Amino acid sequence: MTPPALDQSLRILWFDAGGASKVEVSMLEVVEVELGQTARIPCNFSLPEASDYAYINWFYIDKRSRTKIYYMVRGQVFEVDTEYKGRVAMEDDFTLTISRVTLQDARTFVCQVGAGSLGVGENRTKLHIYKTPEPPEIQVNDAGIPVTSKEIPKIAVCISKNGFPAPNITWYKNGSPLWQDDTKISILSTLIKESSGLYTVSSTLFARVSREDRQSRFHCAVSYCLLGADQTATSEKVNVTVFYSTEKLSLVIRSPQPQVREGDEVTLHCEGDGNPPPEYNLLKVQTLGHQFQPSPGQGNGLRGRKPAAAPPLLPVPMRATRVPTYPHSHLPCAPQEGAHAEEKDLTSSNGVLILRKVKKEDSGRYLCRTFDLDSMASLEATAELSVNYLEGLKITPEGPIQLQQGEGLALTCDARGSKPLELRWKKEKKGKLLGHGKQLKLSNVTLESSGNYSCEVAVAGVPGLSRSKQVYVAVHAKPQISPRDSLVPVKQNELVTLMCRATALPEPTITWSINGTVQNHIDHHRVISNLTVQVTPELLQSGVTCMATNKLGTSSLHITLQLRTTPTSPPPIGNTTEQKTQESKGVIIVAVIVCILVIAVLGAVLYFLHKKGKIPCNRTGKQDITRPDARKDEIVVEVKSDKLPEEAGLLQGANSEKRPAGDQVSKD
Repeated sequence: MTPPALDQSLRILWFDAGGASKVEVSMLEVVEVELGQTARIPCNFSLPEASDYAYINWFYIDKRSRTKIYYMVRGQVFEVDTEYKGRVAMEDDFTLTISRVTLQDARTFVCQVGAGSLGVGENRTKLHIYKTPEPPEIQVNDAGIPVTSKEIPKIAVCISKNGFPAPNITWYKNGSPLWQDDTKISILSTLIKESSGLYTVSSTLFARVSREDRQSRFHCAVSYCLLGADQTATSEKVNVTVFYSTEKLSLVIRSPQPQVREGDEVTLHCEGDGNPPPEYNLLKVQTLGHQFQPSPGQGNGLRGRKPAAAPPLLPVPMRATRVPTYPHSHLPCAPQEGAHAEEKDLTSSNGVLILRKVKKEDSGRYLCRTFDLDSMASLEATAELSVNYLEGLKITPEGPIQLQQGEGLALTCDARGSKPLELRWKKEKKGKLLGHGKQLKLSNVTLESSGNYSCEVAVAGVPGLSRSKQVYVAVHAKPQISPRDSLVPVKQNELVTLMCRATALPEPTITWSINGTVQNHIDHHRVISNLTVQVTPELLQSGVTCMATNKLGTSSLHITLQLRTTPTSPPPIGNTTEQKTQESKGVIIVAVIVCILVIAVLGAVLYFLHKKGKIPCNRTGKQDITRPDARKDEIVVEVKSDKLPEEAGLLQGANSEKRPAGDQVSKD
């Protein structure tokens, strides 16, 4: 018989047993199955042609003794051992199946085939039971490990539970395996067999650490054999807390921009490379006596004096200096001869000091100091803070400044700053640029020269540090009248508004050569006067003169009135005419004429009808208008005259002819 296809979870190792018997049995050497699954143990045998088997027996071997658990005789099957009752069966191809395997089923099973006179043949298979262990769990030493520990400290513990057979644990540091080393590395492993028969393995790693291990990552891996192949499960990677002394110290200055300005917020931060961080002391070095002379590249002195060179960009970490027992007067940054330094303690939080709205007085040298308990050495770091400032801005002479027309003026702008200053002048704050430098010269000034002159100062190389100041200059001059209003187109008899504009300092007074309605408006040394008059022939001939006067003189402007040639001609710019026409009177006259014509026509019609005898009139003023042949059932229209009795009489008296009797109206 050929062996059937086997389950993929079985490890197939064939073993052929030979002998004097003519019955040959072939079986797998090892069958592996996971705990709780079904095991399949094939039994394949061969017989001479035209022969058949008599029986098949299945045994398991336990301590050299055989125990029959299942057999078949001439097609009938029997279960013998109660331990496997209900769990074993034999398939058509004589494969023994064991369901719900347990750890106790890890035995050697024998398949025996008997064929009468042909003899008996048998073979055996070892059944291996396995259980995949749970993923390993790592427990790191969170108390922290000092690098100066005399004993090898514990790093972490790795635990893997419920595996069978017992797995192995390997430790790794930054991906490299760690092996037992009595001087630096020690690994302690324990194996516990649970009541279920499964194993729990635990491994503890002991290792010496260094400063560099603050970034090292440790993990463990559990390895076990499954289906003839090595399998591995790894834990998470962890860091350990390493304690080490401070070797480097720096004082860092942080600000919104590299160049510190007055009003900025500046943070001074002591930073050391030790863990845990040491206690920091922040101090300011103040030089008494002579001014401290900073070296090239440092900022200005303690009081913000002009530096010898531009300060370095911030932040500025300074290298730490070990000072075992130096007195303050022998510090590396000692002042010049004849001066002595004083250290002022500053209140900081964990080595952090925040200076809000710094001033130039905050400039100077700052000191960060700490004491390392492990090395018993004092560490210091310094940094120079340079606060850029701009102050003392003024313009001379101070305003307001009064000048006479034609005079000259020199304006000087002064200021003090931490660096060279850039100055520029403008007319008004957002006006035209007039020039650069400290001084602005004005010559032959006119009335148009009046206004605010602004000096803008900026500190070179310090963005955003600028100030401005302005001074008012008033130029006194006699009035100047705008000549564009000298010719005004007008119409006869209309009301016209004439405009006179004069500018002067002091403010002028405007008078007119004729009387009229006058309205004045004053706007910053400019006076606008409006005169409203009616255009007459005399005014057309003489024109109008406006005069502007102040204490410096008088100016005048003659305004000529010119009749418009076309009614659609637009008025000139600068003068607005107000035309008061007689249109309302014309409308009234036309209405009266129309009413008279209507009345006349109506009277003529009535007279004509009366002459023809069509309108009988009575004394009440009622008229019956009827057709000669009107019947009684026809509609009669009665028209009541709106005329008064006097008007009716006039109409009757207008007819000088004698009326016939039929035309007489009798009184009812």
